[in-house]
Parts: sequence; C-alpha cells; structure tokens
Amino acid sequence: MQTWPPKLSVSYPMVSGRWYDQNTSGVANVGTFPRDTGEIWFVPFTNWSLATQTYAQIAVDLDNNATGADVSAHVGIYRDSNGVPTTKLTDGLLTLPNGASGTPQAAINQPLQTGLYWLAITVSDTVTLGGWDAGSAAQGFGLLGDSNAAATASNIPKFWGWTGAFVFGPLPEDAGTLTLSPDSADIPRIVLRVL
Repeated sequence: MQTWPPKLSVSYPMVSGRWYDQNTSGVANVGTFPRDTGEIWFVPFTNWSLATQTYAQIAVDLDNNATGADVSAHVGIYRDSNGVPTTKLTDGLLTLPNGASGTPQAAINQPLQTGLYWLAITVSDTVTLGGWDAGSAAQGFGLLGDSNAAATASNIPKFWGWTGAFVFGPLPEDAGTLTLSPDSADIPRIVLRVL
C-alpha cells in the first residue's frame, strides 16, 4: 500500500489496482480505537496525481463489536473548501457480519482532480475502527497543521479532521448541513483503490 503522497508539484503516478490512504509518513503504524454511532468523521485525503484519477473502490478497517448484529457503514468522498468538507461526491455502503473483523469494500466510480478531498464514514452500531495513532512520533508531520502550538515533535497530532453529529443513513449531500467540530485525535483509516 502506498502511504507517502509526493508534493502536488511533482508528477508521480498512482498505480492502477493499488490502494491509497491519507497517511503522509510512509509507515503503517496502525492502532485501533472505539467509536460509537451518532457521529460522522471526515478524514483528509490528498489526490496528488497531476492527471484526473478515477477510484474504483473505497474501504475501511473495522471490527464489529455490536451484540448479535451486523454493522453497516456509509463511506464517501466530499469536496474541500478552505480546509472544510462540503459537497458530497460519492456514497458507498459497507456491511460487516456480527463478530467479524476485516476491510469491507464498496464499489465506486469517482474521478478526482489533483487536490485535497475528505473521506467520510458513519456507522450503524458500535465498532472498533482501525486508525492512525495521533501520538506516535514515527508517523511524521501533520497533514494540515496542529491545534496545539506548544506541542513537541513527539506529541503533535499527526492527522487532523472533522467530526459532526449525525444519525446513521446515507451521507448528507452537503457537509455544511452538519455542525462540524475540529478533531485532531485518532482518526479512521479509510482507503481508496485506483481503477
């Protein structure tokens, strides 16, 4: 899996059939953390390809912790406007059986131009989402900046996104309809596969 986006001014191809994510450090230091229903999470994703790139699948790493129930997750892609997610581009539905762990995938057909986008997820029940550990010094530098000016290199949150209150269902057409709050804690690992 490719986890090191080059600078947007440098032309490196994305490879057909491979998965890409929001991690910028080149290491896969993955942790897990519990998340409950009632929220939507927005994760930054940089499409660095200088040509328009089409993505064929979206997936997320999760464990189903629901009691005797399947878990569904809506995952999608939103446009960016000045560092905030706005208009929805795509919405996929994933299902993970009771007690299962894995990386369920949804088929999409989404072309993206060069730039920043937001990957989104909301779940139907309690799950553990695989994610990036914000406290690990090995994970390099933050993608969009840090909310704590006094932080040292060893405790800067490495990733930054948005959360908002949400009732499970299809992702909203416009993230601006939600009350969003900055979230510099651990965030879910959502991945896209190039067509």
